[in-house]
Amino acid sequence: MDRWNPEGLPRDQLLFFLKRPDRVMAARKSNRCLLCCQSPVHEGGLCERCTPFLNDEERRIVERYMAGVGP
Repeated sequence: MDRWNPEGLPRDQLLFFLKRPDRVMAARKSNRCLLCCQSPVHEGGLCERCTPFLNDEERRIVERYMAGVGP
């Protein structure tokens, strides 16, 4: 699926946005998931519903955010 919500990011752009701390911070500040725009979001800027669909590289970056390290 390309997009889960017309307001969210296209799925193929997620990795690019996860590598930009300013975009992840904006998602956290607005409390809207980067992919589906639902809330609440965790430190990686995603909701718990979207997190299981991450590929390995995306998951590694999100885990770094959740550990407080960043990308």
